[in-house]
Amino acid sequence: MMGGLVVSLLASVSVCASGAELASGERAALEDGLATAKELVRQGDYGSAAAAYEALAATHPGVRKGQRAALEAGLNYERVGRIDKAIEQLDLAVSQAVPSDLSEAALYEKAALCEKHGRTDEALKAVAYLKQGFPYSEQLADALAIEGRVRKLSAGQVASMQAREQEGREVLREMNRLLAGDQYASALAVIENNKSRLSGTGASVAAGLDVGQALCRLREYGKASEVLLPLCGSLDAVAPRSEMAQEAKSLLGRALLDYAEEVYEAGIKQRQGESPATWREVRKYVDGVERMGHDRMQVARAEVMRVALDLVEGDSATAQKRAEHYMKAYAGVKKLKKFPVQVLQLHLLAINAARSLHEMDKALALCEKVKSLYGQLPASQQKDVEGSYRQACYQRFLTLRWMKADPAEIQAAGEEVLARFPDSRHAELVQKQLAGGAAERSR
Repeated sequence: MMGGLVVSLLASVSVCASGAELASGERAALEDGLATAKELVRQGDYGSAAAAYEALAATHPGVRKGQRAALEAGLNYERVGRIDKAIEQLDLAVSQAVPSDLSEAALYEKAALCEKHGRTDEALKAVAYLKQGFPYSEQLADALAIEGRVRKLSAGQVASMQAREQEGREVLREMNRLLAGDQYASALAVIENNKSRLSGTGASVAAGLDVGQALCRLREYGKASEVLLPLCGSLDAVAPRSEMAQEAKSLLGRALLDYAEEVYEAGIKQRQGESPATWREVRKYVDGVERMGHDRMQVARAEVMRVALDLVEGDSATAQKRAEHYMKAYAGVKKLKKFPVQVLQLHLLAINAARSLHEMDKALALCEKVKSLYGQLPASQQKDVEGSYRQACYQRFLTLRWMKADPAEIQAAGEEVLARFPDSRHAELVQKQLAGGAAERSR
């Protein structure tokens, strides 16, 4: 019953964090505030400038210029000797939801500031964050020089560290070239043959991410998950708000969901009766994505799969309750436009649950709801969910037949499928069922 329903949902989704958008009035106010703070710096009033920048950063989180304000606040607080405040603002710049060159700059400035003021542990942590979270950063070589001074390394040792990072980048460039050319097995071989060159470098983190991508492309989701899980754990500990951490989590979420789908589909095809061990395994991966919770689209995909699992395990009551809870959470045109596939699939799953519970009136109402939701979407999004609309029309036809409704009503529902989707598999099924019904009535 459920095989194939989830397949259409689980297309890979990538998410890239970007700054929040401001209304024109807010943008103008931010620009004015930045100009005022810059003038205070020009006048040498660094304390007032730092406070002004801090206020702008606090009121504009997640915006690139708000992140810039936090960075400038940190630099100006250092100028007036307020080191704790300086570090606080630099940390804020790093933590903003705009992973960028500003995050790299804030980490480098924090490392330099901490080295200058004898806060060596914090300096080393900032360098480690930059190395693992932003291995492509142009400021990494200078940051490694800070690490060398803190650790009292010789000039030769520092040069060796910098050279190793450069070598690691060369390996990454080769691997990325192969990935771009869909040469996934060759890309994996490059990493395997260069483990010693990558060992201990920031480039090794990016290489791990590339390995995960290659394995996903080869549909080896289980292996990809095994690579990405420890990588995400390491990045969470050292560089939680970095680009690498964001990308690793998104890729891990996709790998887990795609792997769950693969196991789910295999279970549907192979099972003879119930397969509780299979469904437990699938649910483990789905729950893992929900626990991460970093990517709302991936969470939505996981929620749909949880309802599908309830149904395939024969627990229609839980499926219905869970689907209704999620549908309520996704109510409204705004949510519909953001998660069209997930919203409509939740309604289709709810139709299956209602029918299993012999609540035919509810199933019919949900069929009509899917058709209504489809009509609320812009034409550009309707194509993505046309399959859900077709299924709702067909499910309405089937439900009316199971209810032994008025033959004219059944006929009209069947003709709707034939008219709207004449070349579909559902149209063929309707034709056969209508013909069979007509033959039965003629006896």
